[in-house]
Amino acid sequence: MNVIASFIKGLYIAKCYNQVYTEMLFVSLMEAFILEIYSKSDIGLTRETNQDWSEFRILGKNCVIAVVCDGVGGISGGGVASRIASLDICQATEEMMSMLLNKDDVEVIEQVPKNLVNSDSFKQKNSKTNFVFEIKPFLLGVLAGTSGKILKIGLEQPELSGLSTTVVAAVIFKNKLSIAHAGDSRAYMLKDDNLKQLTVDHSIVQELISKNQLSEDEAKKSINKNIITQALGMQNINPDFIQTEIKKGEKILLCTDGLTNYVDDIKIKEILSLNKDIKSIAEDLIEEAKSGGGKDNVTVTVILN
Repeated sequence: MNVIASFIKGLYIAKCYNQVYTEMLFVSLMEAFILEIYSKSDIGLTRETNQDWSEFRILGKNCVIAVVCDGVGGISGGGVASRIASLDICQATEEMMSMLLNKDDVEVIEQVPKNLVNSDSFKQKNSKTNFVFEIKPFLLGVLAGTSGKILKIGLEQPELSGLSTTVVAAVIFKNKLSIAHAGDSRAYMLKDDNLKQLTVDHSIVQELISKNQLSEDEAKKSINKNIITQALGMQNINPDFIQTEIKKGEKILLCTDGLTNYVDDIKIKEILSLNKDIKSIAEDLIEEAKSGGGKDNVTVTVILN
C-alpha cells in the first residue's frame, strides 16, 4: 500500500503513534500534507503504577484530537480518572469532528460574541459559510461532562473517593489549534525556533507567582508545587481555553508535570528543535526527565504539523 500511495498525487499522510500501536492513514487531498503525532508514557523511576494516560485520534484532512491526563486519587483512582477522561474527550470530539469533515465549508471560530449572533455584520460576514463551528463552548462542555462523570464515580465508589485528573486537550482543525486544560499538565508550541507555553498551570504556586509573591525558582522548591486548584472530578471546575493559528512545520507538545518538574523550558526547546523524528524527540524528553530525577510518571505527546 505504501508504494502505491506514494505515487498518488495529493496524498495526506498521517503517521500515528501511541503507547500501544503504530498505524498509517492515507486520505486523498488536493495538496500533499504530512502530519505526525507520537505519544508515550513512562512509569518513571520510583512509582509503582502509572496514573498518566494519553489518547489521540487523527480524523483526516488536517484534523486531530490529542489528550494528556495525569490522574489524582490513590493507587487505583488516579489511573481510572485519567483513562476515563482521555477516552471520553477523544470519543466526543471525534464524533463531532467527523460530522464537520463531511461538510463542504466550515469556519472554526472560538466563540461568537452574544451581541453579534443576530447582527447584520455577522450574518453578512458568514453568508458564504455553510457552517460556523464554535469550538470553545463545545470543548469546555465536553470537559464539564467528563468531570461530572468522574465526580459521580468517586461518590458512588468509596474506594475511588477523591479521584480526579488534570487534562490538556488539543484539537487541530484546518489551521486552528484549540486547547482546553485544567490542572498543571501543559501545552507548548515551537514556532519560528521560539518555545511558547500556551497553558498556565492551575496550581497554588502559579497563583503566588502571578501575584508576585513567589519567584519561578522558589516555586520549583516549594512543598506546595504539586497542589493543583483545577482538575476533572472536582466540583465547580473552570477550565481554560486557548486558540491560535498553526502552520506547517510547527510542533506542539502536550505533557504531564512528570516532564516539567524535571526538565526546564530551555532544555525542552533544545530537544524539540532537534533534527530528529518526533518519536525520537518524545523519547529524548522522557529520558531527560528520568535523568533529572524521574520520581513521577511522565507522559508526552508531540505533534508535527
